[in-house]
Amino acid sequence: MKGIKRIVIHHLKELSIKKKDNLVVYSNLSSFGLKTKKIPQLVLSEIKKMIGPKGSLIMPAYILGVAPDFIYDVQKIHNCSSISNLTKYFFKKKKYN
Repeated sequence: MKGIKRIVIHHLKELSIKKKDNLVVYSNLSSFGLKTKKIPQLVLSEIKKMIGPKGSLIMPAYILGVAPDFIYDVQKIHNCSSISNLTKYFFKKKKYN
Protein backbone atom coordinates (compact mmCIF):
# COMPACT_ATOMS: atom_id res chain seq x y z
CA MET A 1 0.00 0.00 0.00
CA LYS A 2 2.95 2.35 0.64
CA GLY A 3 3.91 2.22 -3.03
CA ILE A 4 0.35 3.04 -4.07
CA LYS A 5 0.18 5.89 -1.57
CA ARG A 6 3.42 7.31 -2.97
CA ILE A 7 2.02 7.16 -6.52
CA VAL A 8 -1.26 8.84 -5.51
CA ILE A 9 0.53 11.61 -3.61
CA HIS A 10 2.88 12.17 -6.54
CA HIS A 11 -0.01 12.56 -8.98
CA LEU A 12 -1.91 14.90 -6.66
CA LYS A 13 1.20 17.07 -6.16
CA GLU A 14 1.51 17.33 -9.95
CA LEU A 15 -1.87 19.08 -9.90
CA SER A 16 -0.45 21.86 -7.66
CA ILE A 17 -3.24 21.51 -5.10
CA LYS A 18 -2.71 23.85 -2.17
CA LYS A 19 -4.31 24.95 1.11
CA LYS A 20 -7.69 26.68 0.80
CA ASP A 21 -8.22 25.42 -2.78
CA ASN A 22 -11.77 24.77 -3.94
CA LEU A 23 -11.87 21.58 -6.00
CA VAL A 24 -14.44 19.77 -8.09
CA VAL A 25 -13.28 16.19 -8.41
CA TYR A 26 -14.69 13.57 -10.72
CA SER A 27 -12.70 10.45 -11.39
CA ASN A 28 -12.96 6.92 -12.55
CA LEU A 29 -10.34 5.45 -10.24
CA SER A 30 -9.78 2.45 -12.49
CA SER A 31 -8.09 4.83 -14.93
CA PHE A 32 -5.24 5.15 -12.40
CA GLY A 33 -4.46 1.50 -13.08
CA LEU A 34 -4.36 0.75 -9.35
CA LYS A 35 -6.60 -2.02 -8.06
CA THR A 36 -7.35 -1.82 -4.34
CA LYS A 37 -10.48 -1.07 -2.34
CA LYS A 38 -8.57 1.48 -0.26
CA ILE A 39 -7.89 3.86 -3.17
CA PRO A 40 -11.02 6.04 -2.58
CA GLN A 41 -10.11 6.49 1.09
CA LEU A 42 -6.49 7.24 0.22
CA VAL A 43 -7.28 9.75 -2.53
CA LEU A 44 -9.86 11.64 -0.47
CA SER A 45 -7.74 11.75 2.69
CA GLU A 46 -4.73 13.07 0.76
CA ILE A 47 -6.82 15.71 -1.02
CA LYS A 48 -8.31 16.76 2.31
CA LYS A 49 -4.82 17.13 3.80
CA MET A 50 -3.72 19.21 0.80
CA ILE A 51 -6.66 21.64 0.80
CA GLY A 52 -6.94 21.85 4.58
CA PRO A 53 -10.02 22.77 6.63
CA LYS A 54 -10.63 26.00 4.70
CA GLY A 55 -10.65 24.32 1.28
CA SER A 56 -13.73 22.90 -0.41
CA LEU A 57 -14.22 19.57 -2.14
CA ILE A 58 -17.18 19.02 -4.44
CA MET A 59 -18.02 15.59 -5.82
CA PRO A 60 -20.64 15.52 -8.59
CA ALA A 61 -23.13 12.68 -8.34
CA TYR A 62 -25.30 13.14 -11.40
CA ILE A 63 -27.28 10.07 -12.34
CA LEU A 64 -28.06 9.60 -16.03
CA GLY A 65 -31.29 8.26 -17.41
CA VAL A 66 -33.61 8.80 -14.46
CA ALA A 67 -37.29 9.68 -14.57
CA PRO A 68 -38.25 13.38 -14.39
CA ASP A 69 -39.82 12.83 -10.97
CA PHE A 70 -36.70 11.12 -9.60
CA ILE A 71 -35.80 12.15 -6.05
CA TYR A 72 -32.09 12.03 -5.32
CA ASP A 73 -31.22 10.16 -2.12
CA VAL A 74 -27.57 10.21 -1.06
CA GLN A 75 -28.21 7.07 1.02
CA LYS A 76 -29.00 5.08 -2.14
CA ILE A 77 -26.20 6.10 -4.52
CA HIS A 78 -24.18 2.99 -3.65
CA ASN A 79 -26.64 1.05 -5.86
CA CYS A 80 -26.03 3.23 -8.91
CA SER A 81 -23.51 1.91 -11.43
CA SER A 82 -23.08 5.30 -13.14
CA ILE A 83 -21.53 6.93 -10.04
CA SER A 84 -17.82 6.38 -9.43
CA ASN A 85 -16.49 4.53 -6.39
CA LEU A 86 -14.69 7.71 -5.32
CA THR A 87 -17.97 9.66 -5.22
CA LYS A 88 -19.75 6.80 -3.45
CA TYR A 89 -17.05 6.73 -0.78
CA PHE A 90 -17.19 10.52 -0.42
CA PHE A 91 -20.94 10.48 0.31
CA LYS A 92 -20.68 7.40 2.51
CA LYS A 93 -18.25 9.04 4.95
CA LYS A 94 -19.71 11.75 7.20
CA LYS A 95 -16.31 13.39 7.72
CA TYR A 96 -16.26 14.51 4.07
CA ASN A 97 -19.79 15.93 4.03
